[in-house]
Amino acid sequence: MKESRWIGRRISDFAKFLGASRATGSGLMRGGVRFLDLAGRQGFSPGEIFVLGLLDGRLARDPDAAISNERLQVIQRKLNALGQESWTEDKLVFHERCLERGLPVPGLLAMVGDAATRSAEQVRVTDIETLAREICAGRWPAVVLKPVHGVHGEGVLALEQRGSTVIAPDGQAYGCAELAMHMRTSGYTSWIVQERMYPHRDVSSVSGSEALSTFRITTLVRSSGEVEVLYARVRLASRGASTDNFAHGASGNVVANISLETGTVSYTIRPRASGIGFDLTDEHPATAFRMAGWHVPLFREACA
Repeated sequence: MKESRWIGRRISDFAKFLGASRATGSGLMRGGVRFLDLAGRQGFSPGEIFVLGLLDGRLARDPDAAISNERLQVIQRKLNALGQESWTEDKLVFHERCLERGLPVPGLLAMVGDAATRSAEQVRVTDIETLAREICAGRWPAVVLKPVHGVHGEGVLALEQRGSTVIAPDGQAYGCAELAMHMRTSGYTSWIVQERMYPHRDVSSVSGSEALSTFRITTLVRSSGEVEVLYARVRLASRGASTDNFAHGASGNVVANISLETGTVSYTIRPRASGIGFDLTDEHPATAFRMAGWHVPLFREACA
């Protein structure tokens, strides 16, 4: 299954490479050389290359125009204490750390696979089929199912109970068999079920979505213990989405940068339908709400 997913991604990457070569005017030969340099020497993933439109040669003209996630992590590892990556990458560890520090988090309801948490009384099951039955049994009116080690929103489903089935935001219904198949074919083996949270009413009116939209606030903790907010973004989920993840532009969700001085949106990034490059926009694509200058609710409280 993992092999077929890998092959499928490579086929998709090649199709996007052909499209990016045409869209940027680089051609196959020059575009191929740039792609190999970006992926090999500079550490960009195919997804980053395409969504950032890097085959246009901009990094040759302006080396500081973009940095790969791989290179960024090298910088972060020099700043961050060793061994703390799991605090955010492992969702069970993150859950425990938040509870230890008195930070509110969604209730953890059930799990399968990794069972490291000691935070509460959850339903612990031994296999994915049993977890699917627990979700469809009607004990929880609304939940979020997510892989413990998932990235880019992969595998995440926001679900509401409807009789013996559960319904995702895009309207797809899942019975026990379909839910188990979803988990089996995802490539992940450890899963958690959390209570479903809903967005602030002002945020849902902007996005037109009932999926949770989140702040991403990047901080630097100085040796003195002082915490400095470096920059902040709000990710807005699209209609029918279960998450707000950008996923290299593949999700269709938008990202808005927030001015630290005013707490308002400075500009918004919208992925192109082709998956190659992105546009700056003044309006949310689903609701036509004017994004520039929007005062994001509870921004100051989130920073505090």
